[in-house]
Amino acid sequence: MLGTQVQSGEQVFTWSNSGANALGVLLVYLGAFREWLRSRRDADTSAIRRDPADYPHYSKDTVYVFPFRHVEFWADIAPEVFTGYASVIDRLCGQIGQAELPSVRNGIDHKREEDSFPETDRMLACSSRLQEVLDIADSRLLVPKLFWAINAERDTYGNTSERLADYRNVTVSLWDPSPVVAKPGVYFGNPYIVAPFDFLNQPNSTLAFLVSPRTEYREYWKNYPRRRVIPSVGSATNAPSTGDPADEISAAGTTSECG
Repeated sequence: MLGTQVQSGEQVFTWSNSGANALGVLLVYLGAFREWLRSRRDADTSAIRRDPADYPHYSKDTVYVFPFRHVEFWADIAPEVFTGYASVIDRLCGQIGQAELPSVRNGIDHKREEDSFPETDRMLACSSRLQEVLDIADSRLLVPKLFWAINAERDTYGNTSERLADYRNVTVSLWDPSPVVAKPGVYFGNPYIVAPFDFLNQPNSTLAFLVSPRTEYREYWKNYPRRRVIPSVGSATNAPSTGDPADEISAAGTTSECG
């Protein structure tokens, strides 16, 4: 979303997908992400509305809610939740800015004159603010981490509560039943990543993601939910749908739909 290059002042910073990003690049992209979040508040969502033909078969169910009405998730986040999420990012960015991290780090890491070495108070203040940033990011689940189910309870009315714990034994709870078809079932022994906010703002709708190995099957369905046109048996191609029915018809001859 932010692009491979971001300009800050007179400098252009390039993002490395291999992870070889210097501190300056990371800070510039963090600032760009912060501005991108702010710009979403008044952004026009009409261009990214999902084509009704791509809605799954249960989208008109009178009980379940299909919340993904756009092809970009930010547009489906409840406004009040989005504001809360952006405010946390603002707070973290403010703390990082006050930490003077580049100046302190360069003063320590590079060869400098003795009198240009950072003062003790500056280094301690930098360390304290960065520790607070890490604590907030970790406690608010802004840093993706694995959770494992440790407890599950169910009452006679079908209400279920699942408790998951992370590497620090910090727990979160998920509840069912949910009106949103949005999360996998929680099972013991499987790792999960839990979203930092209840982005959909529906009862029992906190998003949880099952961590699984990449397979051909998962690659095929990675853009789900959307309707796909599956080539008929005996077709020469097994490629996923491009989304253009004309392409599928020309490739397969005859087609069938799968919700």
